[in-house]
Amino acid sequence: MKWISVIPIRAGSKGIKNKNILPVFGKPLYKYSVEAALKAGADRIYISTDIREVLLKTFEKKVFVQKRPERLCRDEAPMSDVMLDFLTTGVGANIKDNKVIVLMQATSPLRKEEDLISALKKFSISENVDLMMAVTETSNSPLKFGFIKNEKFISISEPNYCFSNRQTLPRLFRPTGSFYIFRAGWYRKNRNFNTIATGAYEIPQNQSVDIDTPKDIKKFEKLLRAKKGKKI
Repeated sequence: MKWISVIPIRAGSKGIKNKNILPVFGKPLYKYSVEAALKAGADRIYISTDIREVLLKTFEKKVFVQKRPERLCRDEAPMSDVMLDFLTTGVGANIKDNKVIVLMQATSPLRKEEDLISALKKFSISENVDLMMAVTETSNSPLKFGFIKNEKFISISEPNYCFSNRQTLPRLFRPTGSFYIFRAGWYRKNRNFNTIATGAYEIPQNQSVDIDTPKDIKKFEKLLRAKKGKKI
């Protein structure tokens, strides 16, 4: 299967300054996603960015850079709008509707190429699935949580979960951010990621990290050392 990877990175960052290009073991953070896409067999890789040094950089043969509009580089700009802009303007507008797109977030850099390949195969044979995303298990305690509206407690899930022991609650998962798989035509029509037809590819907790703080960087470095089996 031929597929295209899209890796969005921007210059602004509140938690860690310039985190997308922050060197980790001598390699900018976003490069881990580029290399993972190449190893997994991406036909083409597009980096959507406003980072000057990335825009001016010469990359491998399959890697291209597209300048992102300033309005989509602000903190409040949703990823759904970034993806829609990519698929409806510039080179992205020429991508055929049936082409498989894999969104890979640079801030979720820890991913196994074999997982991405397996997820792509799962997506290709799954019926009635618009989107396939990587997920990992997380604490199921939030199933007991709720909102207060007009002085009433409104459960975010099944009301009976609020009074259940945590051990009896179902497993709960969250997106890892490492990859989201969909077709270009579906996204252009849908215009966002919202769909009830979402497939899940489970990733172990020890293979998932989301970079938001300096502590997360240290965790990523530790996981890389363990992966390589030696001190770097």
